[in-house]
Amino acid sequence: MRVVALVPGDRFSGPAGQVASTGPELATRGVDLRFALLCRPGDRTDQLPAFLTRLGLGCEIVTDRGPLDLGLPRRVRTVLEAWRPHVVETHGYKATAVALTLHRRATWRWVGYFHGFTSESVRAAFYHRLDQRMLRHADAVVAVSDEQRRILARRIPGVRVIPNAVTLGQDRSAAPPAWLAAVEAMPRPRLGVVGRLSPEKGVDVFLQASHRLAERGIAHTGIIAGQGPAQARLERLCGDLGLADRIRFIGYQSDVQRLYGALDVLVIPSRSEGLPSVLLEALAADVAVVSTRVGSIPDVLRDGAAGVLVPPDSPDALADGIAAALAGLDSAETARARAEVARAYSQASRANALLSLYRDLGVPSHRVDAD
Repeated sequence: MRVVALVPGDRFSGPAGQVASTGPELATRGVDLRFALLCRPGDRTDQLPAFLTRLGLGCEIVTDRGPLDLGLPRRVRTVLEAWRPHVVETHGYKATAVALTLHRRATWRWVGYFHGFTSESVRAAFYHRLDQRMLRHADAVVAVSDEQRRILARRIPGVRVIPNAVTLGQDRSAAPPAWLAAVEAMPRPRLGVVGRLSPEKGVDVFLQASHRLAERGIAHTGIIAGQGPAQARLERLCGDLGLADRIRFIGYQSDVQRLYGALDVLVIPSRSEGLPSVLLEALAADVAVVSTRVGSIPDVLRDGAAGVLVPPDSPDALADGIAAALAGLDSAETARARAEVARAYSQASRANALLSLYRDLGVPSHRVDAD
């Protein structure tokens, strides 16, 4: 069974890491997963192709020259004709638009993925609405949480939920990144926020909560790993709150596993979420988690058994939650709950769910599910 994933290739994103990490498990089930990476000239990074190569997954770079690139579908079609897939997966509105253009005359089945919303601009909101409209024409649509399924159900019936899983780490044999020494020199306890710097991620709420903790005399430092349109505003807010000596912005990092090893608490201050990969990664790394009660996060944290849950958009509540997590860092009960969650959200379970979806679409397979 041949599956091709159309994925933006300009950065190592959470969705890309999710799809790629399932590749080895799918291979044991007779599925050949390959990637067509849509890359703008000059924006390509080698991080994602290197990760795919390490996992033994084929990839092809397809040049994307911008919103009005009418030649992009033709270039993607050339790749698909060479690979002859049974299934094409799309991740992001550009990949969705390409599949919509090609699907009518194709023999492959189209599985469209919905990874959630961002609220960084009117333009982004427009593309999200456009993506949902186009996904109505896919043979199947996948969401990562029940909340996302309910949102899509207004326009698209029969959405299937396939949760994210614990992603595979980067190659730990590589030299440590330059930022690691600076982070490890910061006093403990260390808090961390990992994700895109856009309004829905609530990093401003984290900064305000850090300020509240400092006012209470609770020792801590913080690392913010990510980039995005809100970065300049967040850095100004950090300075205005007097946190410049306490909080370090380290930019986007693909090797987050090393970062988890340097953290005491991962903080997810989001205003909205589906099922963030960073949550599962942190639990698998045995890092304490404090998160807002949004999306599928309460289900994953078992309503607080595996981490601290607080209401969104409340710096005081987030500060209280962080203080509680810091006070209970050595809790054996919470550590056991984290390990149980990591086992439940395995790549094997995700691969079996995908194989079931492919079979429901009529794609033949002669391999049985692995345990």
